[in-house]
Amino acid sequence: MRDYLSSAAVLEQRRQRADDLGLPAPRVLVCGSAFSGKSSLCQILCNYALRREHTPIFVDLDTRYSSIRQLQNLPACVSAMNVEHGADEEPARRMSYFFGHLDWSDNPKLYERVVSHLSRVVLAKLAHNTSQEGASTSSSGLIVNAPNQPTPALLEKIIEMYEIDVVFILDNEGLHSALSQTYGGGPKVNGMPKVEIVPLPKAGGVVQAAQKRIRFMRALRVRDYFYGVMRDFHPYSVLVDLSDVTLVQIETATLTASMLPLGQESQKSVEFVVRAFSGHPSQVENALLAVVRANSMNE
Repeated sequence: MRDYLSSAAVLEQRRQRADDLGLPAPRVLVCGSAFSGKSSLCQILCNYALRREHTPIFVDLDTRYSSIRQLQNLPACVSAMNVEHGADEEPARRMSYFFGHLDWSDNPKLYERVVSHLSRVVLAKLAHNTSQEGASTSSSGLIVNAPNQPTPALLEKIIEMYEIDVVFILDNEGLHSALSQTYGGGPKVNGMPKVEIVPLPKAGGVVQAAQKRIRFMRALRVRDYFYGVMRDFHPYSVLVDLSDVTLVQIETATLTASMLPLGQESQKSVEFVVRAFSGHPSQVENALLAVVRANSMNE
């Protein structure tokens, strides 16, 4: 815990330095091994910034579930929100993109596309510093919760998309070694590494969650979404006839070698195809679906 508080203090110093020099505030990526407590570290960093009257943007790229109510995110989604209140208040504004899977590896190309779209919104928000609110957000920086068990290649793409300059790695020597090789000898900006890799130990008391616990937390996040953290929402059900909607799914289509120019690898030519759902409607019972207003599948 001492290491985490020290990290939060260092980020505060970097915010002050960035403000003095007219530089962007620190943009942090938190990653690590499975059940390493990275969500808890994100909460510590956000609350530390909040107590210093900062309002950082928190980005959750972990589509499994969130154990932190304050930073809650619907399963199968990636989200961004301004951290403006304590743990018992619903985030006033949240931007979410529906991924549709609980693990990024279920559809890596679609995951990268969704994360890329969210990054554009986040960077635009950080760049909009003309108003008092925008200036406060811009000077507070960014805290990103990485996906579960990412590859170094995926993290490098996330670092590039969100222009990350500090990476905290919890309890994962493999990731630390791989990212240190990539960014260890990189360029410096105003005397500091462009991307700083910081290893941190796993906090004491962090244990592996049982599958029953994970399912419970996912159900709780869904309930919080519909009923509110303080149960002050009053949702109601709407019955829709299946004949009035079209169930579709997004698939990645890779062109065969015979359809590509000579020497081009098929893995580099990936297209997203919207197809009609071929399963039985009972397969999506108690599942989260995204509602899209479109007149045809081509839209």
